[in-house]
Formats: sequence, structure tokens, C-alpha cells
Amino acid sequence: MFKEKTKEILMALQYRFPVSRTPFADLASDLRVNERDLLREVRRLSAEGVIKRIGAYLSYRAEGKESYLVAVRTDDRVGSLLEKELLRRNSVSHNYLRRHHYNMWFVVKGHRALDEIREIVSRYDLSDHVVLRSVRTYKLAVKFDLWRGVSRSPQGMLPHRTSSPEDLNLNPEVLRSLKILPLVSRPFLKIAERFGTNEDDLLNLIERFLKEGILTDYGAALDGDKLDFKVNLMVMLGSGDPNRTCERICTEVPEATHVILREPIDREWPYRSYCVLHAVDLKLLEKPINKLSEISADLVIAPSERNLKPGVIR
Repeated sequence: MFKEKTKEILMALQYRFPVSRTPFADLASDLRVNERDLLREVRRLSAEGVIKRIGAYLSYRAEGKESYLVAVRTDDRVGSLLEKELLRRNSVSHNYLRRHHYNMWFVVKGHRALDEIREIVSRYDLSDHVVLRSVRTYKLAVKFDLWRGVSRSPQGMLPHRTSSPEDLNLNPEVLRSLKILPLVSRPFLKIAERFGTNEDDLLNLIERFLKEGILTDYGAALDGDKLDFKVNLMVMLGSGDPNRTCERICTEVPEATHVILREPIDREWPYRSYCVLHAVDLKLLEKPINKLSEISADLVIAPSERNLKPGVIR
């Protein structure tokens, strides 16, 4: 599907994109290519949608928002209407049809996310549903290993709490500007000039923000569908200490992304630990699934049947 050199570039952009004055030149040197040629390839892959962004994910908690995973049982008619509704809402970051009793799963983030969810539930008369608040995000690093054909994220866990821009006495727009870097030789200089700050000071802030979990998933975010990563499994784990379960997933299952502790709102629900696995073929996920079943015998897998909000830049 992609040439070996293109795969090598995409892997480097995901896993080794540096925080430096000249990140593309530094990466080009590492890859033994010309910076101009690298930027040309990056721009081409971005225009084709393979690269969704190069930058960092800004923690919604740093913006004072909350996040909820909502699962609903709906028929084809209401599901089609709901799909269109959620597609136009900027607060909805994910929406998947999944093979489960609850066939539609979507994430809402915002300052009044729960009110928004209740309005949606009421409008479409979604009586059979469950709402799960995100209590703690342990890992959020959606990286695709193009050599192995599975998702693979770096080890480690995010800090429990993150500062807000107000705590840091910082213009929130500075943080938001780091989500999508300009595809130029000195991207951080361009951002620094926009906000009247110093390039080195900005780089130091980025290093700090990455350590504190204000910024995460640094580097290139790729569109898995365009890379033939068609297998997407959401895994729910119950029983035992959910915090310990999430910690073990982070340290023992590198294929797991979106490792999140959740709690139900307004009803009983046994599953509190969540993660997602991606692959080009289901067989490649046998090992991580077996490892997850060792971590918790009470395990439910909800495979994705369709991504209802593809290509979203997060």
C-alpha cells in the first residue's frame, strides 16, 4: 500500500518527532533524507488525509472540560438521525457502531457535556442507554506500528491531574496552537512570533506540558482507516480494582490505546476499565487480548463495525 520509505517516515513522525527548533531537519537527518523532500512528502500525506495532524493532543481537562462515553441501543431509523446529529456537533469526538447490545458508542467533551447528553437522549427518546464519565485518563497515544500491523503506544501513564491555562497564567490559544503545527522548517518559531513570545521559551513550555500531561500524543496522528487498520476493538474490563487494572494495561499491553477509568452515571454498570486495540488483522490481536484476559477474567470486547465520525482531528 505504501512504499517502505513512506512507512519509515510515518513511523518516525509518530514515534520520534522531536521538540526542537528545526524538528523536520532533525528528523530528516535521522532518516537520511533532505529536509525539503521530507516536508514535501509530509505535505502530500497531509493533503491526502493520511496524516491528520502533526502536533499534540490538548487535554480536555486543561481546558476545564469533562468527557463522557455514551452507549445507546437504537434502531436503524433513529440511528441514522442520531448519526447525522452527532456528526455536526464539535463536542462529539468519537462515534462508532459496535457489535454489542448497545450498538452506538460516542464521546462528548465540553463544559456542559452532561447537559448536552441529556438533551440528546431526550430528543431521540434513547431510553436504553448508559453514560460513563471519564474519571482518569491513564494513556492516550494512538500510534500505529506500520511494521507489525498493530497499535503500539509508548509505556508510561499520564499524571492524575493537569493544570489549566489559568493556573499557568497562559493564553489558552497558545496551547490550542500546538495541536496542529504549521508544516514549515521552523514551526515553533512561527507560533512564537504569532503570540509575541520567544521560540526557546515555547519549546521549554512544550517539554513541561508533555511531562505534566497537559499535552499528550505528541507527533503525527494518522488516519488508521487509510492505513488499512480496519480492526478496532473496544475492551471493557470489570472485577477487581479498576485503578490497578488500568495501571496493568498501561505497563503490560503496549497495543492498548485510550486506557481510561470510567464511572457510570444514573445507573449500575459493572465495567470501569477501558482500552482500545487496533490492527490490520484480528489475528494480530490474539496476544494482547489474551494478556487482557489475564488482567481481568470479566472482559467484554465490542468490535467496531463502522466509524461514524472518521478523520476527526483530536
